[in-house]
Amino acid sequence: EGFLETAAGSRLRPGPRFFERTVGHAVRAGLPQQAADVQPELLRIDDYLIEKPSQTILFPVKGDSMVDLGILEGDMVIIERSNSASPGQVVLAIVDNEFTLKVLARDKEGYYLEARNEKRSQDYPPIRPEQELEIYGFYIGLFRKASVSGHRLGPNR
Repeated sequence: EGFLETAAGSRLRPGPRFFERTVGHAVRAGLPQQAADVQPELLRIDDYLIEKPSQTILFPVKGDSMVDLGILEGDMVIIERSNSASPGQVVLAIVDNEFTLKVLARDKEGYYLEARNEKRSQDYPPIRPEQELEIYGFYIGLFRKASVSGHRLGPNR
């Protein structure tokens, strides 16, 4: 039924329906609405987040240099592997052999990386490689685990 499929060596692996989740009817974030007795739909989260699974890697975010773009510490960013990107894109880069998530920029001196945290801009100057700047991949989205207490629901914790 699409939940499992055969892989090399007659092994089983998850099929396209393996990660389906039930989707209820739309809910208002304002005034309450009458509860409907509607048959739920099925949805694969990957259909919303990941276009190329074999080229996609998830990375947990540490730090607050990208909060102005809504990327918070503890978020899981979705990175599509690519060795090229355009200025203005959020990228996972390897700068002098260290990973960082920043916005790719370019000026007359060449490519560099910028943070997006206006409140702490003095803590995050532009990053210019001393030796090498390599694009590991580009940012395509994120997900986060919402706190039960409601403290992690947005950038204004």
